[in-house]
Amino acid sequence: MAQPNSTIEDVCAVIGFTATTRLIDWFGGNNIYVPSEPSDDHTLACLIGMPAMRALCLEFGDLTVWIPATVHTEHIATKKQVAELFRKGGGSRSVSDATGLSQRHVQRLRRELEESGLVPQVLTKNVRETPLKKTGGGMKNRVENAVGKTGAE
Repeated sequence: MAQPNSTIEDVCAVIGFTATTRLIDWFGGNNIYVPSEPSDDHTLACLIGMPAMRALCLEFGDLTVWIPATVHTEHIATKKQVAELFRKGGGSRSVSDATGLSQRHVQRLRRELEESGLVPQVLTKNVRETPLKKTGGGMKNRVENAVGKTGAE
């Protein structure tokens, strides 16, 4: 006798393996509400992409879907906690203190979350990337290059 598909198998058939894996990683062990209309700024869209989001909303819109947990759910739960703390305005140090993770690890997670669109980017340009003018030696020139000339020319 054949077993009926589970809901997650049906989700996988609609949005594909990669998008389903991302849902399991991020929401494993929880119910998710699928909106009836896709939106590109929705967390699901950031996570699985708009094509998969459209398909998910078309098939499961306005429904609550159970997403099963996996063995590495704890790691993803940590990422979710870090994302939430950054969204609330925390900095690397305060997030590190709250989670018990090193500041460097928190910064790596922030970069991953920014790249996936799950946390807004803080800086678009690193001020240290701006090259200094090379005008010769001396402390005065280095100071002027760093802060700009202050006197009349």
